[in-house]
Amino acid sequence: RVLRVYTSRSETTFLDFCADYRNCPFGSVIFSSDRDKFGDLQKLTGHSIEIHGAITVYQGRAEIIIRGPEQIRDAR
Repeated sequence: RVLRVYTSRSETTFLDFCADYRNCPFGSVIFSSDRDKFGDLQKLTGHSIEIHGAITVYQGRAEIIIRGPEQIRDAR
């Protein structure tokens, strides 16, 4: 479940699945170069979703880089 959608000053967007993202074992990121493909990502807050893509490790935790809206599916 997406608890928070956060966009940084550099326009990178993070979908947070834990109350404290720093202690969360998994994260997802949408870089600013891909952001225009998505529309309003805030609407995902509170929704259970599936994210599909290659899992990488960034700063010791698993992460999926989301490059297109086809990688996000509603899990209801």
